[in-house]
Amino acid sequence: ALQFTSKALPGVELSKPKPGLFQTYGPSSCISTWHDETSGHCFLKTDCKSSPEFAKYDVGFQCQNSGQDVAEHRYGPASFAADETRDSMVSCEKCLPLQDKEVGTLFAEVQQMQASLSEVATQVQDLSKVAQGIPRES
Repeated sequence: ALQFTSKALPGVELSKPKPGLFQTYGPSSCISTWHDETSGHCFLKTDCKSSPEFAKYDVGFQCQNSGQDVAEHRYGPASFAADETRDSMVSCEKCLPLQDKEVGTLFAEVQQMQASLSEVATQVQDLSKVAQGIPRES
């Protein structure tokens, strides 16, 4: 059974999340996130001592607020102990799990974004050269 005593906040007993607010993801569903009604923050809990794949996973959550896009908050692999509870200090109406992605998948996505940005930078430079040749009005 999960314990909701925070190691990051000694002496603070966390209230157990209401059913339906507690969502899990990651290897063997050992990472959990929920919205704490008292603080309004998203909390994260790892219970992954028996999961050797845990070290490959990017721990984090998605924050959903009314009328806004969902925002991802990622801490990166090896940012959490295998058994840890942490207050993200991020206020959200709804805390959602990340979509499971291993570091290699994330790395490939970042490389693809870098290539796209490089292409955009080249196009901006080309446009800048064209703009320099256009006479300006006084």
